[in-house]
Amino acid sequence: VPTPRFASFPLPGSANPIPAAATVGPDGAVWYTVDGNPIGVGRVSSGGAVQTYPLPGDQFSEPAFITAGPDGALWFARGGSGGVSGSAGVIGRMSVTGQYTEHALPTRGTEPIGIAAGPDGALWFTEQIGNKIGRITPSGQVREYALPSATGVQCGQLCPGDITVGPDGALWFVNTQLVGVPGIGRITTAGAISLYSLPTGSVPSAITAGPDGNLWFAEDRGPGLGRITPSGQVTEFTVPGLRQSPAEVRALTAGPDGAIWFTIDAGLGDPNAAAPVRKGQLGRITTGGSVMLFNPPGEGTTGAIVQAPDGSMWALGLHTVTRITLG
Repeated sequence: VPTPRFASFPLPGSANPIPAAATVGPDGAVWYTVDGNPIGVGRVSSGGAVQTYPLPGDQFSEPAFITAGPDGALWFARGGSGGVSGSAGVIGRMSVTGQYTEHALPTRGTEPIGIAAGPDGALWFTEQIGNKIGRITPSGQVREYALPSATGVQCGQLCPGDITVGPDGALWFVNTQLVGVPGIGRITTAGAISLYSLPTGSVPSAITAGPDGNLWFAEDRGPGLGRITPSGQVTEFTVPGLRQSPAEVRALTAGPDGAIWFTIDAGLGDPNAAAPVRKGQLGRITTGGSVMLFNPPGEGTTGAIVQAPDGSMWALGLHTVTRITLG
């Protein structure tokens, strides 16, 4: 097992910048969204230098997931009351030099949240309240695909969240409703939708393509981690002690060593000092399901985690960003 080495760097901004999601930009730097007050987009160089770019609007138009676009810019979803356009939900674009533009969605109040660059040269995004999957070209043309309604759940919808490109060239996304609905969705670039159920009590929160040709997902309800094959077969993996602790798997990424690395944040419930899992820990799971936990210094790693082009991984906390290299 490789030994992780940690180097932490402070995040500028307010007393609580609240970094939300991260991606590797077309310039090789790590870019992240800030849904604190003020809201914005940040950039972390390979040496740990951090620069932030403010966004118009307020904390009610916070940015969510972010991805590198096919046009050499960063694209991200903004829900709430929207940005400059005043629309309730926009897709934002920021150049690597910090120039911001946005595209309003056709329908108000759809709450875009997840976003990924598709293999077709467009950006694909989820609409959590609108119960849709959207597609936007770099020129701003939008098309939306409605998801099926779900009976017996709040609002009758799936609440799609994070989205990623799978090894099969389709887009895979998580559905975050708590009970009674499929947990993982798939949409082809032609708009064909498939849904896959998870075991009762499992609620996925993030998804990424693994090094083994499958999709791996984090759970904020359930054993902690899961894997789904392109054909829809689901396997869950338990993070030891997670269910005895008010902690949850927050985010995950494929690492340079052929394993999946994940971060742990606080969950519901009271602290349990006897539990082996705690907020801020960094986890590693092999494709065979073997789990190890590590203890980064300081506040640890509670947020998004990505792998940079040089093989290092970067994980966000509330006030710091941590560079992880493997020895």
